[in-house]
Amino acid sequence: NKMKIKQFQQMMSMVAMLVLVAFMTTSCSKSDEDTNVSAAVAKVVGTYRATITPTMGTQAMAMGTHSVKCEAIDGGKKLRFFFDNFNAPMVDENGKVSKDKFMPFVVSVDVVMNVKDNKDGSLSLLSEKGTFKAKPKDGKPIDMSKLPEGILPPNLNGFETDKLQAEGTFKDGKLQLNLLPNILPVKIVIEGVRE
Repeated sequence: NKMKIKQFQQMMSMVAMLVLVAFMTTSCSKSDEDTNVSAAVAKVVGTYRATITPTMGTQAMAMGTHSVKCEAIDGGKKLRFFFDNFNAPMVDENGKVSKDKFMPFVVSVDVVMNVKDNKDGSLSLLSEKGTFKAKPKDGKPIDMSKLPEGILPPNLNGFETDKLQAEGTFKDGKLQLNLLPNILPVKIVIEGVRE
């Protein structure tokens, strides 16, 4: 009988060992994954000189350059992309940038994104959550007559949403993002190079 108990104990300690080993390997690969993610996120971190082009359909509505930032958050696992107070000259139907007409709003964006490493050396960026804020350019309510056709803001005194979505890529030091505020029928195209 003692033999049986001893065998059983040996078996149990074997099982315990196996469980431990299995646990260690999974936790190990998990931290590897985190390291890869952090390394991917770290590649994008920095300040960029970006051309920002709000577009409607295929038509650019406005275009300007602005400084945008990417920083690592959540222990390096996620990327925060943000810029403040962007305003730019309007663009006419022929793609010409206006000298005196400006976007009626000053726009700020803040997005948390997941970063995925691709085989070709590029990184895919996809938003998890994002906010879009627009306030009148000179602090006064927007003059309806100055609004481009097809754009009706929810509020002429400014508005914001936490439904902003973003996706894009990062490759060879270039950042490309499409932002969808989902509060206006506009896509904001961002093309940035490191400052």
